[in-house]
Amino acid sequence: MSWFEDYELIYSYTDREALEDGVLFDLSLYIPAGSPPRDPNFNRGVDRVTASVFFDYATCDKDRKGACLLENEVNPDYDVSEILKIISIIFKRKPDEGMYIGKYEGKTFWIMPNERGNLTLMYPEDY
Repeated sequence: MSWFEDYELIYSYTDREALEDGVLFDLSLYIPAGSPPRDPNFNRGVDRVTASVFFDYATCDKDRKGACLLENEVNPDYDVSEILKIISIIFKRKPDEGMYIGKYEGKTFWIMPNERGNLTLMYPEDY
């Protein structure tokens, strides 16, 4: 079963639009090696993270590195190591129909397939 089967499409919001609007972040742009963490079961990378997760867990030393938030631009000064830690913890769980569900610091996270054939880290309420 697919998460998207048997539902009437009401609205379509593309990956590109979500990136441009700041709803999603391209995680690979913040990783020094540029390679997102891979799903050990399906060999897909987590290449997207929702803005709410990004701003809760990405950090930036504003005093040392300058302003962190550049409107609609990638700022490589963000440290995403805690986001990568969340992903690695959730990947230790068994996937359910291609989706991972896990907890970190009492919060629930989903890692779900995205339209690019990769994965997106999000809170359930971001869906």
